[in-house]
Amino acid sequence: MIWVPIGNGKFTIKSASNLLVQRNVAHSKSKLLMRMWKTNLPSKVKVMAWQMIRNRLSTRDRVFSNLYIDRSCSFCDSQVEDLDHLFLHCPFTKEVWKLTFPTFSMNSWNQGFVNLARLSFFFT
Repeated sequence: MIWVPIGNGKFTIKSASNLLVQRNVAHSKSKLLMRMWKTNLPSKVKVMAWQMIRNRLSTRDRVFSNLYIDRSCSFCDSQVEDLDHLFLHCPFTKEVWKLTFPTFSMNSWNQGFVNLARLSFFFT
């Protein structure tokens, strides 16, 4: 018998644990996506949220991942432009979020996009 999830074909508790965690995260994302598509949000908002959840937005970090090109944030020029920085940590973006959702605390977003289930209340 061969254990497929790791390359050497040997079973380890760690590889089984990693597989279960990956499936749990994938299941949470899948449920969030299903709930989001059923909302009355504009289509362009749904598509952008879908791209964010699936990590498919063309941030500089993703576009230039195999090239040596400046990956700095186009708004603040101080950090690598990845999803977490662009939507959570960039000073410019934080101001946009504060203006858009004045009662929402940005501190609750510090866990990044791994905990997407916490954002599901926006899509209900």
